[in-house]
Amino acid sequence: MLPYFSLEKDLAAYVKHQGIRPGDIYSFYPVTNNQALSWLDEDFAYADASHANMDTCRYVITSNVYNIKNPEAIHAKAQQWIPLKHFSRGQVYLKLYKNPAR
Repeated sequence: MLPYFSLEKDLAAYVKHQGIRPGDIYSFYPVTNNQALSWLDEDFAYADASHANMDTCRYVITSNVYNIKNPEAIHAKAQQWIPLKHFSRGQVYLKLYKNPAR
């Protein structure tokens, strides 16, 4: 089993503990998958960044598990943001960033 799923749980726990609304956090599938579907748990989902303007997003999650056309552009943009938390196991990671302008 990929360590992604345990990282997903750790990130969700961190977000809840910090009082950040999941809808204010943008990312890409599968990170945006609703936990009600994957864990049969409460309704908890991040916003889909597929068509969002990154400059208007409050938070973003970067990862090496999503499959998008240009991950380098997303990672480069996030490097200009404030890193809040980094979760990793093996070669899988999830990083939460805050937009300094928001």
